[in-house]
Amino acid sequence: MDPCAGLFSDAATKAQPQLDELEENYINQIIVGNRPFSDLETYREQWRQRGGDDMRTEYEEALAARENGE
Repeated sequence: MDPCAGLFSDAATKAQPQLDELEENYINQIIVGNRPFSDLETYREQWRQRGGDDMRTEYEEALAARENGE
């Protein structure tokens, strides 16, 4: 079950298409062997910089609010 189901993140709305493309460029290419596994760290850094950290923060805040009945 996705704990973020039903929650909203403005950052996710803005960044998700770019993050999906980033995932395809890194994760899928690592899986098929076109990129070395060591590129995973670069992917993580890029994910964070391109909106992943903002999404995570917004979802953490929304989860906390839901748990507090807000």
